Amino acid sequence: MSFSAPVLILYGSTYGHTENYARWLQEKLANAGFAHTTTLAISDVDEDALTDASIVVVGTSDYGGFLNGASTLRKFLPQLENKKLFFFTVSFNGLVGSTREKLDEKVVKSFTPALVATAPTFHLRGGLDHTRLSTTHKTVLQGVRVALSTKLKKNLGNQQMLESFSQGKADYSDPESLNPLVQTIVEAQDASAS
Repeated sequence: MSFSAPVLILYGSTYGHTENYARWLQEKLANAGFAHTTTLAISDVDEDALTDASIVVVGTSDYGGFLNGASTLRKFLPQLENKKLFFFTVSFNGLVGSTREKLDEKVVKSFTPALVATAPTFHLRGGLDHTRLSTTHKTVLQGVRVALSTKLKKNLGNQQMLESFSQGKADYSDPESLNPLVQTIVEAQDASAS
């Protein structure tokens, strides 16, 4: 099956994990039959790119509850209102260390309830390379390390975060975790073609 609807994949990435997911998604959508897909950093988006797209997928990295690129993309809310929208976030823990409700709430808070109301949202895992972190992120993560060390009941995400400090890095990125998003986009396109 082939789809003619142009897809724009936007990403806000700090250390590259979200950008990797955006590129993997572009490849997966091409393999699923989408003939026209473009991947673009949110910082480079303009009205023309949004006008040309029928489907917009927004991927943002989550650092301490702030979604990378959200403030830039909010400037284009009028252009996004009539698009088929899909969101994905990338964080160290994803759904391993948080609930869907909490992660969805960050997307709603960042992109307005009206815009997100009918847009499917997915939450993926990324990684940490402590040698590449900015001074600010290192400082914040030291506070996280102390808090997690004293926590009596640690979930898997907490344990893996603590392990990342001793190992220097950890990466839980998985291109296969994009499959449900790809399937949702294909199903939405099938439904609109009928």
